[in-house]
Amino acid sequence: MSGLNELLHAIDAAAQAGEETILATVVKVEGSAYRRPGARMLIPLHGRTVGTVSGGCLDRTWQKKPGG
Repeated sequence: MSGLNELLHAIDAAAQAGEETILATVVKVEGSAYRRPGARMLIPLHGRTVGTVSGGCLDRTWQKKPGG
């Protein structure tokens, strides 16, 4: 399954289950970055994330602070 298809499947499954999620999206990059604008990561209130918005270090930070 492609990354986008996996993300869409996870969004659909979460919606059907009534689970709260956050969709983080890279909108601007300054300087060197692992991911470009448009990269997405679905962050459920409980469970595993789908996708990535960085090389890993920022992804873990987002998981700790849903909602910003």
